[in-house]
Amino acid sequence: VSRADARVVMREGLAAQGFDAAVPPPVLAALAGEIEASHCGQLDAATAGKMALAQVARDQSMARALEANAARGAVLLAGNGHVRTDVGAPIWLSAATRARAEAIGVVEQGDGVNAFDRRVEVPRQPRPDVCAGMRAAPAASAAR
Repeated sequence: VSRADARVVMREGLAAQGFDAAVPPPVLAALAGEIEASHCGQLDAATAGKMALAQVARDQSMARALEANAARGAVLLAGNGHVRTDVGAPIWLSAATRARAEAIGVVEQGDGVNAFDRRVEVPRQPRPDVCAGMRAAPAASAAR
């Protein structure tokens, strides 16, 4: 799904680009919550909800590609969010394709996400708090 198509989905909805608009509310809520958290709380709920629709469009597009190639065998290499069995591309697969599929999440040790058929744990990597600068910015602005 191109950025332009994702913007159309965000503005006009999934059906505007030929995607299934019947998304279970818990899926949209979970995706929107993940998006809000990953943007350090700098997005309002409405924007996060629209971005969640773009995520669903991408997941549905990936599921369509898998379905189209399932008979020959297909592999989807995607980020953990897209391969999650609770909110990602697997929920959009037909029952027959899903029965043959295995969603494998590569996660850091201690990551509590268990929404995969199989988890491969890797050592946790140290990294700075990416949200620290964003949390400090409003205070710095107010001081001026």
